[in-house]
Amino acid sequence: MKTLRRCTPIVLNVGQHELYSSSLGHVSVAQPKHSSIPDHSASSLSNDETFVPSKINYSRFINKLSSKRSASLLREICSKLDHLPPTCIKFAIGVPNVLTFPFKKVSVELITGESIELQGEELSIALQYLPSQGYRPLINILQKLQDSFHGPQNWENRAIMVTSGTQDALSKAVDMLMSFNDPVLLPDPIYSGAIDLFKPYDVEIITMKQDSSGIIVEDVKKVLMERKEKMQSIPKVIYLNPIASNPGGTTLTTNRKREIYQLACEYNMLILEDDPYYYLNFGQKNPVSLMSMDIEGRVLRFDSFSKIMSSGLRVGFVTGPKMLVRQMELHMQTSSINASSLSQM
Repeated sequence: MKTLRRCTPIVLNVGQHELYSSSLGHVSVAQPKHSSIPDHSASSLSNDETFVPSKINYSRFINKLSSKRSASLLREICSKLDHLPPTCIKFAIGVPNVLTFPFKKVSVELITGESIELQGEELSIALQYLPSQGYRPLINILQKLQDSFHGPQNWENRAIMVTSGTQDALSKAVDMLMSFNDPVLLPDPIYSGAIDLFKPYDVEIITMKQDSSGIIVEDVKKVLMERKEKMQSIPKVIYLNPIASNPGGTTLTTNRKREIYQLACEYNMLILEDDPYYYLNFGQKNPVSLMSMDIEGRVLRFDSFSKIMSSGLRVGFVTGPKMLVRQMELHMQTSSINASSLSQM
C-alpha cells in the first residue's frame, strides 16, 4: 500500500483536482484556473491579488460581547511554542507528556487502496493541543486552495481559521456580529441550522425571496432603499448559501452575486458566504465565489470537507478579513480551544 504525504486532502487533491467515487473511480472536476475570477470582475484585482483594505471600520459589525474578548494567555503561548519538538515538556501551558499516551500508530486505509499512517513525531502532534487558528501546515495548504479556486488572495489582510465544521465557524461568526433585535437579510427558504443561530438574538428577519437563479436581487434593493428612506436600521449581515442552497437547491448566478456584493458595499454590510457544497460542482467551470469579488473586506467565506471527506471528521474553515477571523479565534480560544488535532493532520 502507498502511504500518502501528511496534510494532503484525502478526497480533493489540490494538485490534480480529482474526486474519487467508489462506483466510478476517479472523477475529474474543473481546474480552478478556468474560473477562479470572472471576466467582469477582473478590475477587482490589484497587482494580481484580491485587495482587502484595512481601512474598514469593523466596530459597526462586532457586537459588545465580542468586543470584550481578549487573547487567552495560554493559547497565545501555545501558538508561540508551536515550533518546539512535540516531546518537549511545555510547563508554560500545562500540556500532557505525549509519552504517556497509549497510542503507537494511527492507520487509515482509503477506498483507493492507499493508506495514511501517523506515527512518531506526526502522531505526537496529532494527539496534542494545536494553536486555536489551526495546524499551520494545513492552513498553508488551505491558502493555496483558496488561491487556486478564488484567485490570488492578499494574505497580509486575509486569514484562515480551521473549525469543527462549517457550523462551528458560522456559530462563532453570528455570535461575533449579531446584537439583540438587529435586522438581518436571510434567504427564504433557509437552512434550518443557520436560522437557529440567529433566533436567540430575536433578530428582525428580512427575507430574500428566491427563484430558479437564487436570490431575487431587485427585491433586496427595494427593501434596502425603503429602509433607508424611512431611516430604519440597515442590516449589518447578509447570509447566503449560494451553491445548491439548502433546502431550495438553487444556485446563485454570478451576475446576481456581483449585484449582491455591490449592495453590500453601498449599504456597508458583511456577507456570510456559507458554501459547503462548492466542491460538489461537476460543471465545466467552477462557480465564481463572492470572496473572489471582495475588494473591500466584506466577505466571510465558510468552506467544509464534510461533504467530500467525512462529516464525522468535523473539519471546516473560515476565510476572511484578518481582523474578523482573529476575533473569531478569540472565541475559539475560550470554547473548543482548537478543532480536532487528529482530523487536521
